[in-house]
Amino acid sequence: MTNPRQGGSAIYSRYYEDISRAHGSALFVAISSSYYLDEESENCIVENNLSLRVARPSHNHMAKKNKIRNNVFITEGDARLTFPRSSDFTLEKNIIYATGKIIIENPEAVTHWSKNLFFSGAGAILKAWSTPESSATIGDANVTDPLFVNWQQGDFRFRPGSPAHALGLSPIDISRAGLIKTPAHRLGTTFRH
Repeated sequence: MTNPRQGGSAIYSRYYEDISRAHGSALFVAISSSYYLDEESENCIVENNLSLRVARPSHNHMAKKNKIRNNVFITEGDARLTFPRSSDFTLEKNIIYATGKIIIENPEAVTHWSKNLFFSGAGAILKAWSTPESSATIGDANVTDPLFVNWQQGDFRFRPGSPAHALGLSPIDISRAGLIKTPAHRLGTTFRH
C-alpha cells in the first residue's frame, strides 16, 4: 500500500477467512481483523471484499475520510466494526451478517451511512459510543436477512426476493480469489522436476 497520508490507497476484491482459526489464541481472535486502516490512513477505499468467519472484519484506528463500500462481512458469532479515534467515514452498500450480535464501536466516526444491510442472528445491533453524549445513528440501514444462496458452502449470490437487490448491492465473486500463479520464466527462475 502507498503512504496512506498521500491518500488514494485502496483494498479491492480481497477475500479473507478464518483468520482466528489459523492461530487459535484467544488474544489473537480478539485483535485480528480482515481490513485494518491504521493511523493516518486518509482517503482510502475498502471495496468489493469478503470477510468470512473473522470476528472483527473491519478495524479502523485514528483514520479519517475513508470509504468502506460494497463489502460482505460474515461472522459466526459476534461481529465488531471498530472506529477508535477515527472520523468522517463513509459506510455504504455493505452487508454485515453475524450469527450473533453486531457491535459497532464509535459509530459517530461514520458520518455517511447509506444502503447497508445488517443481519444479526441474535437480533442485536449494538452501538458503543466513545463519549456518553453521542447519539450517532446507522442511517438508512436495513436490518434483515440478505438471503444468500448458501454462504456456508461458498455461494454468496442472493436468492430471489433478497433485499440486497432493491438496495443495488452486488454479490461478491470470489471465483478468482487466491494466489496468482506466475510462470517461472517471468520470475527469472526455472522449476525442477
